Amino acid sequence: MKYLVKIIAIISSFFVIFSVSTRYFSDMENLGVYLASILSLTFLSKPLSKTNKFLKLIDYLLSIISIVVGFYSFFFAEEIASRIGDSTPLDIYLGVVAILLVLEATRRVTGWAIVVLCILFLGYAYFGKYFPEIIATKGFSTERISSTMYLSLSGIYGIPLKVMFDYIVLFILFGSFLEATGGVSFFLNLAISLGGRFPGGLAQISVISSGLMGMISGSAVANVATTGAFTIPTMKKGGYEPNFAGAVETVASTGGQLMPPVMGAAAFVMADYIGVPYASVCMRALVPALMYYFILGLNIYFYAQCNNLYGMSKEEVPQISEIIKKQGFLLIPIILLIICLAKGYSPTIAALSALIGLLIICWFRRETRLDWSKAYEALQRTGMAGVQVGVPAAAAGVILGVFMLTGLGTKIASVLIQISAGSVFILLIISMLTSIIFGMGLSTTPCYILLATLIGPALTEMGIPKILAHLFLFYFGMLSMITPPVAMAAYAAAAISGGSFYKTGFLAWKMGLPIFIIPYFFVYYPGFALIGSWFDILHAIFIAFIGLSSCTIAIVGYFKGELQLWERIILIIGGLGLIHKGLLTDLIGIGVIFLFLFLRVKRHLRLKMNEKIGF
Repeated sequence: MKYLVKIIAIISSFFVIFSVSTRYFSDMENLGVYLASILSLTFLSKPLSKTNKFLKLIDYLLSIISIVVGFYSFFFAEEIASRIGDSTPLDIYLGVVAILLVLEATRRVTGWAIVVLCILFLGYAYFGKYFPEIIATKGFSTERISSTMYLSLSGIYGIPLKVMFDYIVLFILFGSFLEATGGVSFFLNLAISLGGRFPGGLAQISVISSGLMGMISGSAVANVATTGAFTIPTMKKGGYEPNFAGAVETVASTGGQLMPPVMGAAAFVMADYIGVPYASVCMRALVPALMYYFILGLNIYFYAQCNNLYGMSKEEVPQISEIIKKQGFLLIPIILLIICLAKGYSPTIAALSALIGLLIICWFRRETRLDWSKAYEALQRTGMAGVQVGVPAAAAGVILGVFMLTGLGTKIASVLIQISAGSVFILLIISMLTSIIFGMGLSTTPCYILLATLIGPALTEMGIPKILAHLFLFYFGMLSMITPPVAMAAYAAAAISGGSFYKTGFLAWKMGLPIFIIPYFFVYYPGFALIGSWFDILHAIFIAFIGLSSCTIAIVGYFKGELQLWERIILIIGGLGLIHKGLLTDLIGIGVIFLFLFLRVKRHLRLKMNEKIGF
């Protein structure tokens, strides 16, 4: 089974590279083969039992059935397209089997949360006429549901799985090859040179390295597994408590999904879903991503000052010039990736160009040159990563298919607008709370898809620009990684740190509280997402900087000494007050914050003076 898994994973990677490079096959053919490979890999790599022979036999059987179901779409794609609306009994049976296989594979990969949601939505499609009138639908037959989910590009083979196949796998492959050529060590050394000497320097390394790795991985858990394997033990040796070290890495790795040029899978889904170039999504996310990491770094800075955790010595920090000299060539493929996206090329072309550039550059150095064993290992890791991202995407396609079949999204949008009584702010609060609830059991991509279909139409109907509305939902879908009680990135970090998952998750959530405010700023201040004039952009960044910094200081509870409760409340009120756009509220908020900071600095200087003269 071990060798079989490796072979299927490598073949899957090769097939994706060939198909997206040549466009030789149709979407139905491509996705049929890809579905067959990821379902088969799931049943073989995540068996029901490692010892029971009968259960192993069931896994082999499910793997074979998965191949049959997927390759049926491959071999009969043209016939299926020609008889839309006139499905054969075999089509219907295989469609039901495909849905069941996807649900079982999703259960093995992510647990029950997405499976239960899929069952609820499928139940709604079938029993829709029995629901309350406001969301009722006529109800659809098993044949109609089966054919929509299996024989069209609106269900299992819908946007989520297509985006995984067309874009995400290539970026995962690029990240795997970059890791094989020493990219992880390069980013870590670069992070040490940039942030090692600041207060809390060992934790700042985690922030910078995770941000850099996030540019090319786009996965919170993958970030934790790669950079966290180095940063978390380093923080513990430097005196950081294990739960805090894990929390830092959790929040830092989660932000990688927002960091251009390679954001999380949900960003690619968003671009396809709302019909904008992926480069446009990257551009709108750039300032919020940089602010995310700045606020996290500020949080750590004040925490380190409060707990007397100093940076590394000058001798311990490598010179950035030496790092660039030795490994700076690894930046060239990333720069090439950014240039391709900026020039308007598709993410597929950008990823292929960066990958080819990486292979060429690394060939000229013996220590980075890829041999066959490293190449096969990278291909295998990419194929297995398809299980983690592709299977949930297929399940998300089922949910999206129900929305398109029943028109549920439009009905829910009208309900939400009525509940919010026409208030954008109330609707945003509802969106945030809904995302937190869904985030308890969903990863970023299915969480975003659900939010986009449920709440996206309501936000746009309330006048919020479409890309900002969906970026708002994507952002909170991303924060599901640090939202208790189920925070997948915190699970991975706690496993490395040896700390408690619950304490790590709670600390990550507390550390990320100021970050939860960022989406409100780019909704109320579009300049924060680089929309508008230069004055609008600079004004939005300044207001967000003041407001978020104020909230961060209040949550940490330290600025030139520990803060009292009333001081923290004033800072939070001042920071949150800046969300509301208006000259009066801006002046009041900034005035309150600066007055407080002035008094704190004055008090600190007075205490220092008293110490010097002996009082």
